[in-house]
Amino acid sequence: MNKFLDDPTIVWDKMIFTGFPSEDLAIKRPKWREFAQEIIDYWENNGEGNIALVGDTSVGKTVISLFVAGVFRGKTLFLTPSKYLTHQHFSLFSKMFGEEFMAKKEITGEIIKKKRVWHGSEKIVFATSHSFLSDLKSNPSILSNFGLVVFDEFHRSVGDYPYVAIAEYLIKENTPMLGLSPYLGGTKRKSAKAEAIKQNCNIKKIIIAEIKTAEKKEKIITISMDDNLKVIEGIFLKLLDNTLKELVLISKNQFDIAGGILTRKELSIIQAKIKVFPEEYRFDCFSLHARYTKILHAFRVCVTEGYHSFIAYAEKLGKEDSTKAARYISFNDNFRRCVNIAK
Repeated sequence: MNKFLDDPTIVWDKMIFTGFPSEDLAIKRPKWREFAQEIIDYWENNGEGNIALVGDTSVGKTVISLFVAGVFRGKTLFLTPSKYLTHQHFSLFSKMFGEEFMAKKEITGEIIKKKRVWHGSEKIVFATSHSFLSDLKSNPSILSNFGLVVFDEFHRSVGDYPYVAIAEYLIKENTPMLGLSPYLGGTKRKSAKAEAIKQNCNIKKIIIAEIKTAEKKEKIITISMDDNLKVIEGIFLKLLDNTLKELVLISKNQFDIAGGILTRKELSIIQAKIKVFPEEYRFDCFSLHARYTKILHAFRVCVTEGYHSFIAYAEKLGKEDSTKAARYISFNDNFRRCVNIAK
């Protein structure tokens, strides 16, 4: 039996696209179907490996992937980097197919682990990658519930990002994956990263999605924090600033750091500099660098995954990580205050 419906138009013709501008639909809908059909044809004709769908944000890569998921005979898992994108794509699916047309579910770190159900009857499950990987490690059998997996922003599939570990499971079980990204290569450095991404995700086909439309002004949507999260943010920013100040002091002012949230590139540069420091303060600087990195990760988990995931990370930090940095954070009064607020 084919993995997809023999005649996808049976479903595609019934899609309602609530709230989509009619002028956009007139131009984009036929192209969306073309790209979706190309993806389906590749797998139905025994194409090997996984597919990368690459294109600008305005193209509608998520929409195309949902065209594909809508006519897949099995169950689809749609993974995103954050709870906000999970909510957004869950809502988009409803606007495209209607509230009652297909059963769906969303799972993020806001749902405690014991209440996450991956084996329900839903046609599609939208979830954060961190939540799924956490449950996958403790119960690998949950992957068998899904016949197709989508990685949103799959250009993150490098290093220790959850997509890399999840992809290993998918490749082992021969479960097809569709990756969505606005880019893959470019400069020599990015090309090297692109090769790593393709290898990590077993990408064998790249589809470049291009749809020419009239130029428009983009609408920027801001996400407001709740009051508790605003307080937590303030505490975390102070923790990060204090850690940087301590690093500058112990390194005898060898860093020119303004403070705030550092990028991964900036952290890598600092780490490289520490490696050549005199032994008398090198290890203390490494510990402070690790402390900053762990605090920043905890903050990101709290913001993108929700309170439950943050609390779980904080508990794990205290029990399973015996480093000096982890011990400092676990017993820090301000960090414990964040945990108590989250509870």
